[in-house]
Amino acid sequence: MQRTRLLIYRVLGLFFFGAGTLGIFIPLLPTVPLWILAALLFTRSSPALQQKIYAHPQFGDTVKQFVENGVLSRQNKYYAIAGASISSLLSLGLIQPPPYIVWPVVIIMTGVVIWLATRPESIIADAE
Repeated sequence: MQRTRLLIYRVLGLFFFGAGTLGIFIPLLPTVPLWILAALLFTRSSPALQQKIYAHPQFGDTVKQFVENGVLSRQNKYYAIAGASISSLLSLGLIQPPPYIVWPVVIIMTGVVIWLATRPESIIADAE
């Protein structure tokens, strides 16, 4: 059972890492959130693969800070919120789904934006 769970975590981690890697080349596919998910899955299944994500020169530090400390810099918050908003608006505008699809998407994305905006921007030292 434990081996099966680790295999599932590793396969899912590889899937999300691959999808995030595609995001480097496809503008509306988010790299960092997918790599964060992959790193979280690799925490249990493959620490070596997690370290490879952390070692990436452009995205590694952002992923590591978020996974280990829940920290998201102000600039990365802006990018994440702008990317989520633009991709949602483009998707809704191009597809033009019915209102019973639009409203849940708007509510979920509003929640995501609020959650992102409330993430700490730096590690706060424990008060002694």
